[in-house]
Amino acid sequence: RMESIHDMIQSNLVQQVIKSWYVEATEKHSSQLLPSPAINYETWPVARDQRSNTNDEIPPHCSPLLGYPTSTSPVAFDPASCRITCLPKSYTDLYAQLSALCPDNDQIALCLICGGVLNAGGKGECTKHASKCGGGAGVFFLVQECVGLIMHGTKAAYVPSIFVDSHGETPQYRGRPLNLDPRRWNLLQDMWCSHSVREKVISERSTTRQVIIPNYY
Repeated sequence: RMESIHDMIQSNLVQQVIKSWYVEATEKHSSQLLPSPAINYETWPVARDQRSNTNDEIPPHCSPLLGYPTSTSPVAFDPASCRITCLPKSYTDLYAQLSALCPDNDQIALCLICGGVLNAGGKGECTKHASKCGGGAGVFFLVQECVGLIMHGTKAAYVPSIFVDSHGETPQYRGRPLNLDPRRWNLLQDMWCSHSVREKVISERSTTRQVIIPNYY
């Protein structure tokens, strides 16, 4: 007759094995049980109703970023890099602000999580930034192209622009004023807060002909 699970666990041999596992895990691999310092937990996605009230710092012509960072939030990238703390609702205002911050950057990517301003010129800066800011997940806005960019790991995909004209469109030749579209912005917020970036990247890459080279952005 086989011993019951309860009797097996209570045996001296099994107790010694369990104790040795515990000692090894807590003494030799204790660092694996701690949060990774590479991830910016200040902007880690949680439900919007769980966020502290940061609207007092947001001007009326701007919207909070997806990570709700403030001017005192820890920075997940080089402290000397450019950064904004809120998103202008006007595309023209955003373009002018970022062009003034980075006049030598012809291809600007804005991290919509923490407000980091990066080089989108094919140097992989967005990929590196996403690994620190969002644990490998990233949501960006390519300013000159006026299009969204989402990524997980080394894979990325384009998503519709968050700025539209009065007809709800983002024309290729922008002659009309473009403003932040609440519906598209809410979709990005829901995607980020529900930890669905990976699934969205896979979905977009499977239905588009525009394949982005890994680590390009």
